[in-house]
Amino acid sequence: MASCAKYHCRTVYTGAENAHSDIAETIWKPPLEGYVKCNIDASVFSTDCKIGMGAILRDTRGQ
Repeated sequence: MASCAKYHCRTVYTGAENAHSDIAETIWKPPLEGYVKCNIDASVFSTDCKIGMGAILRDTRGQ
C-alpha cells in the first residue's frame, strides 16, 4: 500500500499523464448463511500524500 501511495503522490506532483483512476460501482451482496463478509477500501489523499483505509465485517443480515 505504501508503494502505491508513493507512486500516486509522485504521479500527481510530477504531472505525469499516465496516472490511473479506478472507480467501480458495486452492489453489496450478503454472504452465505453462517458466514461473514469482510469489505475493505482505501484512498490516497495526494495533496497530503496520506492514505486512509477501512474495513467492515457483516453477516447475512448486513449487521
